[in-house]
Amino acid sequence: MFRDRKQTLRVSSLLWYLLAVLLLSSACGLPWENAQTSATQANGLNCTQRSSTPVTLSMYYGSEKENWMRDVIADFNQRGLKACDGPISVQAVPIGSGASMQQILAGSIKPDVWSPAGSIWLNLLNDQWRKQHSSDIIDGGANATPPLVNSPVVIAMWKPQAEALGWPQRPIGWSDIAKISTDPRGWASYGHPEWGDFKFGHTHPDYSNSGLDAVIAENYAAVNKRGALSETDIEQAWTKDFVANVESSVIHYGDSTGFFADKMFKGGPNYLSAAVMYESLVVEANQGQIYGHLPYPVVAIYPKEGTFYSDHPFAVLQANWVSPAKKEAAQVLRDFLLDKAQQQKALSYGFRPAKLEVPVAAPLDSQHGVDPKQPQSVAGPLGLDRERHQRLLESAEAQGRCDADPGPLR
Repeated sequence: MFRDRKQTLRVSSLLWYLLAVLLLSSACGLPWENAQTSATQANGLNCTQRSSTPVTLSMYYGSEKENWMRDVIADFNQRGLKACDGPISVQAVPIGSGASMQQILAGSIKPDVWSPAGSIWLNLLNDQWRKQHSSDIIDGGANATPPLVNSPVVIAMWKPQAEALGWPQRPIGWSDIAKISTDPRGWASYGHPEWGDFKFGHTHPDYSNSGLDAVIAENYAAVNKRGALSETDIEQAWTKDFVANVESSVIHYGDSTGFFADKMFKGGPNYLSAAVMYESLVVEANQGQIYGHLPYPVVAIYPKEGTFYSDHPFAVLQANWVSPAKKEAAQVLRDFLLDKAQQQKALSYGFRPAKLEVPVAAPLDSQHGVDPKQPQSVAGPLGLDRERHQRLLESAEAQGRCDADPGPLR
């Protein structure tokens, strides 16, 4: 659900808890084009026993990659591929990254495979799961959770409005958003009074990867850093004022980036001037297949202060509901998704392939509103201990932001 708000948002305790435990976390492919239904044993599977019983995997994944996932999962399900048991099928559900994490912790969903938008959520889930169960639910090994695809987190903006801010001749970033957000004349200061106020949006940072990335990026930008953000940085008055200025223009937010982008592209510039989302969604909007009558093209702004990457990890949960048969089946699914054919399909949906042997090419180009040579400046990881988290929380609550619960999606 999306809520209009003219007041400044309050950052919730969960947001700052996420900031406090933020950490950054490939697998080999198979020649699936020639695969037979019994040809998966060569993939290093550790089959302690075999059966002909079919295996059904439950997978929850970030909604921003829904179109690619629907395509490749349908293909996978038609093949009848096997691991140690019978044919494998996958029931895949799109959902916001933060929302799915909370539902896993609450026990309301029990996925065998989880693919949130960013690796941050794996560490966050492990941290909270460990407190409840004294064990990790996700393997923290270097190759245990390979990225499926990559996509920079950008500011999507209608092309004429981006041009009014100076794009593409000069780089644009959070400082520009803060400036226009606090300008009482709005777009009139840029020669376009007909556009009214600048209207900005991002997803709720408690529920969505891009929303969390946006708030962290605002803090980085305030102190002109790309990493190593300290407690002092976050608590200083300048940082609080800068973040509050950016957030003052946020009038819509939601709990899943894919659904949020859909609202912007269908609602047009009267609904939002700009929003934080993934590069892939900008490509998708400009392809004309889903949104055939955009009022203007959409372009991706790679914040000059530093851009985050969304890496879409593939994680098999170490939970009591994930049987050995499901773990082996998940390995077959993982290798299928990382195979060259599926990675090339990902490119057609606007994602940057995780496998380096698949080069970045069209539709990742200027005709679709993006620049494959960007970002030139990449934001790094943020690490905070629990003591700093508590002080962050106290400071954030004093600002008054993000207090509303977005509720279920519509």
